[in-house]
Amino acid sequence: MDLLTTKIKSMPYTMLRNFDYRKETGNQVTSTFQIPDNCEQKTVCNNGEATITITLLEGEKNPSTTFQDIEETLTANTSNVLKITFEQVDLTTTTRKPKIGIEL
Repeated sequence: MDLLTTKIKSMPYTMLRNFDYRKETGNQVTSTFQIPDNCEQKTVCNNGEATITITLLEGEKNPSTTFQDIEETLTANTSNVLKITFEQVDLTTTTRKPKIGIEL
């Protein structure tokens, strides 16, 4: 497994920390990141474009300061390009950052 980037030590987001990724076999990439323990995430990956949506659990008003580890395996397109967008949704705003492009 080749590491494609170094771990981002701090991110200016309340719903995302420590994003990292590594190449697996073929055109697959494993993405690891942390989200608050009172949030959930849903990933949709289609033709090399992945959107990872992070939302507060029902009844929660603010993201927790305690984070949990998440790992996702994503697939690049036939040109070996993968675009990842994190969509962070809280009660009042939606932040669509960071946006990351990976060329395998």
